[in-house]
Amino acid sequence: MAIVYVLPPAGGLQNTGYANGRTYTSNGVAIPVPDFDAAVLANAGWTVLGSVPAQLGGGGVGLKSPGVLAQSAVPASVTGTTAETVLATIAIPAGALGPNGRIRAAMGFSTMATASHTVRMRLSGTAVMIVGPTTSVSGVQQQDILAQNSTTSQIAIPFGGVGTNSLAPVTTALDMTQAQTLTITAQPGATTETMTLYWYSVEILNP
Repeated sequence: MAIVYVLPPAGGLQNTGYANGRTYTSNGVAIPVPDFDAAVLANAGWTVLGSVPAQLGGGGVGLKSPGVLAQSAVPASVTGTTAETVLATIAIPAGALGPNGRIRAAMGFSTMATASHTVRMRLSGTAVMIVGPTTSVSGVQQQDILAQNSTTSQIAIPFGGVGTNSLAPVTTALDMTQAQTLTITAQPGATTETMTLYWYSVEILNP
């Protein structure tokens, strides 16, 4: 017998399933079941995700928060360009974020002493955090992305901090029952400048 993870149908709305005399209930996130029960649930519309993805580290699909999805303190830099450049890519496995879950991402970075530097965080292409440091600086930013009682609706306040700002909330309609990506990018203000991502940590928090 092997243990695999399964995700309920209809984006987690139909969250009770039956297999070989056993009842399985999910709040919209993937749950572990024996492989022979997974085959029965699959016939009822459940999605079989397989074993726990290795990149989940200390957390896990279907486990209570907090769960560390990815973490690194290996520096990554960009220089010699003014183009937006990806410094880190984090895979978000299918079903990892439940309908009321939260992605909590933090990072430490530095820039040099010209204006117009931009640090962004993108969820499958959409900018959910935009920070524009204008002087030589090292900083820490945290960004939260929350599911809105759905696996296909998310919201973020894009400035990566605590307090007030002039940026409107960003909403996305990504299907989190499918695999997505979180990227951290840097865009220098001049080709002579260097921007460095020193570390990042990404967690999945499901209630």
